[in-house]
Amino acid sequence: MFLFIIQLICVQSIEFQFTLPKRDIRCFGDSVTTDEEIFIQTNSNIRDYSLKINVRKISNLQNPMRLTKEGFMHQSQDEFEQMAKFRPKYNHNIQVCIHNKNINEAQFTFLYKKNGSPPTLDLQPLQQSILVMKQLLFTIRNQLEQANDKFILKASIAQTLSYKTIMLSIATMGLSIIITFIVVYKYKRFAKQKKLI
Repeated sequence: MFLFIIQLICVQSIEFQFTLPKRDIRCFGDSVTTDEEIFIQTNSNIRDYSLKINVRKISNLQNPMRLTKEGFMHQSQDEFEQMAKFRPKYNHNIQVCIHNKNINEAQFTFLYKKNGSPPTLDLQPLQQSILVMKQLLFTIRNQLEQANDKFILKASIAQTLSYKTIMLSIATMGLSIIITFIVVYKYKRFAKQKKLI
């Protein structure tokens, strides 16, 4: 497996997207102090991945590369969105590893924040948008109902007109036939009287 390490030095907040090949691991590292609150969040298009946070205590501040392993501070898996929030007890180096356990490559969004809490949503604009959308939906539904009523009215008028047209056509055809028979009968009688036939 390929281990990719990025050192995040003096970064308060970072968010980026990346693609992780199948069954691959990508790790990100940072140095944190006791007064910092850390928030980490990952999102992916798959569930089959794990988020591990490995903590190493800096035992000698003069030599920060001399580390003692403290173990995993956080481990989660099998969720589209995973997050961790903690405040270290000591000065630490942390390593955040994302492991794609799937047989396909996956897309990830990684968010890392120091001295912060999880991003909070301001719901007021969202609620206003929902209210506007509800009003639009109500207006559209009313317009659709009015259009449907007009269509039904026009269809019934067209049906009535077509029925009247059919009845008028039948009556006209019947009258034409009667007039034709009368004219033929009168012509035969006239012809017999004048001895034309």
